[in-house]
Amino acid sequence: MTQRIPMASSFLVLLAVLLSACSAPGPHSAKPVIFEDIHYFATDPDASGVFFQKHFGARLMAHPGRPQEYVDFWALRSGEVPITISPIGPYRTTPPESTFWSSKEIIPPSPDNNAYYGVYSVGIATPSLSETISKIKESGVNLATQHIPLPHESTVPTQTIFGPDYNLFTLVERRDMRAGYGGFGVDHVHLLVRDKDETVRFYQDVFFGEEIWSNSNSAVLRIVDMLFILSEPEALGLDRTSVEERDYVKKVRYGVGHIGWLSTDMQAFIDHVDSTDYKFGVRPARFYLEGERTVYTLGLLLTPNVLSTEILQEDGRHSARTVFADSEDLPPAPSAGFQYQITPEEYGATK
Repeated sequence: MTQRIPMASSFLVLLAVLLSACSAPGPHSAKPVIFEDIHYFATDPDASGVFFQKHFGARLMAHPGRPQEYVDFWALRSGEVPITISPIGPYRTTPPESTFWSSKEIIPPSPDNNAYYGVYSVGIATPSLSETISKIKESGVNLATQHIPLPHESTVPTQTIFGPDYNLFTLVERRDMRAGYGGFGVDHVHLLVRDKDETVRFYQDVFFGEEIWSNSNSAVLRIVDMLFILSEPEALGLDRTSVEERDYVKKVRYGVGHIGWLSTDMQAFIDHVDSTDYKFGVRPARFYLEGERTVYTLGLLLTPNVLSTEILQEDGRHSARTVFADSEDLPPAPSAGFQYQITPEEYGATK
């Protein structure tokens, strides 16, 4: 026997379904959309770019709007975080009266430098580790004596190498990887941290990180679209007393100066951070270059390990960079009438 539902009841059922669908959790507007950059200070930025181009097939990406002439964006594959490279300042565009760079001690690159908290190595994925090692050794790339395995994937073959300025890169064999421009891609970022649990909480609370593996002194997080390995010194066989703290006030090092994420709703991100126990080191604001307004809005936070972490919003871009520097069809700079999503005045009104 077929039971009929009265029309009023049917309407109530339909309304409940609609309300349930509307209340279902959707993407959090404060959550960054992609991991945006790994920024290296280099003694020779051009040579560093050639290193990634020659050995990993990196391609130079175009600047939107007015170019920042002191920084290059090198991407290993489409839809992925670029490795950005610049010299240590001051730059041509640095205001003459600025003491930001002149007041700092610059630490020369050396394989004998003590390890310091922050980015320890960057993983580069390859479909064949043995083939890649053979090629790069023939090209004069030095293999590191230290082996940095993946703590959560101990059977995956890896090999650590020295890149420009003695920066460490860990080659990771991914047989079924999505190939990049030259067959490679960024696999992960390995952070050396003072306190694993404290750092995990920071990335969970601020950047919506998801912990996928952990032990007593290491953890693995997926933050938006990138894998992050967090290791305390003991996990890497390092003497904790020899690991140096970062000091952005007095020192600047060649190597990774900051990492960053791309936001498409900066105001939501600001409100989100303000609701946590963490504070901005530099509160997000429109970036000006020699008095001209750029397409960027950016701010900085410091992790518990004092690693500078950038949050960036670029007008009109919601995903990874797709335009190459050698393109014959570069996009024009935004016109004077371009409607920016958030203005400096709006930032000034935030708490």
